[in-house]
This record gives sequence, structure tokens and C-alpha cells, in this order.
Amino acid sequence: MKPVLYTLLTLLFVTSCKDKEVDLLPIDMLTGGTSKTWNMVAFSIDGEPFLASDLGMTDLITFEKRFSDENNLKVYQGTFYVWRSLDGGSNDFIKAITKFDNYTLHLNDVNPDGSIAPTPEVWNVEIKNKTNIILKNETINSEEFIKDENGQFVPNPFYGQKTSRILELIYQEDATEPE
Repeated sequence: MKPVLYTLLTLLFVTSCKDKEVDLLPIDMLTGGTSKTWNMVAFSIDGEPFLASDLGMTDLITFEKRFSDENNLKVYQGTFYVWRSLDGGSNDFIKAITKFDNYTLHLNDVNPDGSIAPTPEVWNVEIKNKTNIILKNETINSEEFIKDENGQFVPNPFYGQKTSRILELIYQEDATEPE
């Protein structure tokens, strides 16, 4: 009786799942499961367009899940936003993704020791379709004082100033990472 019941339950499960679309986690749209490279087709700061090369960067941004091997087990380390530099890696811009829900993307700085800074940059996300997204961020400079070239604290001339940034990303299967 048990094998017959097991077979019927399995058959019921398989037929109920047949032709159903499986929803992925929102982050998997960005990472493609493990790693996905997007082309930056537009980038502006305060409405002024920039080329990535103006900032010493490529026009490729990779969203990637990172894993390490510990005792023959694959351990999830986190999901990261990686903007590659033109110099081949020493100045890559890396942020940890601490939240993504199709509406907002939280990017936290990764410190030199690998730890994650506690306060994220919050970006609004506009998903045009699965291969085209727009990220928008507005910040207000909250540092009242900054260090000058002599290491002395001086009033920050940009204190209280608002900055807006917009990135438009398009995924193309033929996007390649720089060598």
C-alpha cells in the first residue's frame, strides 16, 4: 500500500508543478544565479553625463555571489556589486549587496579587511524588463568637517549638498569581463 500511495503522491506533485514558472529570488535577476555582467549604457551625476572611462572605470558592472570552500563545503560569503577599473583590478569598486527587493538596492562599502560597513547607500531600482534596469541614488553630504592636505579638520564646502546619480544597465549575453 505504501509504494502505491508514494507513487500517487509523487505523480500528483509532478503534474501539479508541470508547466509552472518558478519565481527566483529578486537578487537572481541581477546575478543570473551566480554571476552576471551588465553594460552601463548611461551614467550621470547631478544630471551631467559621464563616461565610465572618465572615472578610470570600465563600462561593465558585475553582480556576483561569492562562495568559499571550508572543509569541502561551499559556504556563501555574500552578494557583491563589482565595477571594474581600467587598471586591471587594483582600483575595482566593490560593494556588498545587503538588500534587494526589486524596488531598492542597498550597497555597503567593503572595508580593506573584508568587513562590511554598517551604513548602506540606498538606490531606487526601476526594472524596465529583465535585461534593462535603472538605478537612482540621492545623497546629502553629512560630513560637516573634512581633513585637509595637512591632516587638519576644516569645514567641508560640500556639507549639506545633495548629489543625485543615475545608472542605466543593460544585460547582453556577449558582455565580457576585461582581461
